[in-house]
Amino acid sequence: MLKLVRASSQDECREMGEILLDLAKKPRDAMWQTSIDMVLARFPAAPVPTIVQAIQEGRARVQRENDELMRTGWHPIQMREKLIELGYTGTPDSAAA
Repeated sequence: MLKLVRASSQDECREMGEILLDLAKKPRDAMWQTSIDMVLARFPAAPVPTIVQAIQEGRARVQRENDELMRTGWHPIQMREKLIELGYTGTPDSAAA
């Protein structure tokens, strides 16, 4: 639903909100289902991602986050190297050294 909201204009979002509020008030019967079908016909269907697309999107997101951590110096590898440079060995006494 959030992807649809992100892809919609402010007026379309307002209209969807009004439709949802109206549908929430109605009893769940055949008329309710017909109303939903009519509303769905008014808006474009969001593409349903395949498992391959979901995996690719997840990998791309992880790569973007990894690149950002490397760029800012907060990547775990960089942090470990910095701690080693500072003399930290992982023992309680090494922090005081």
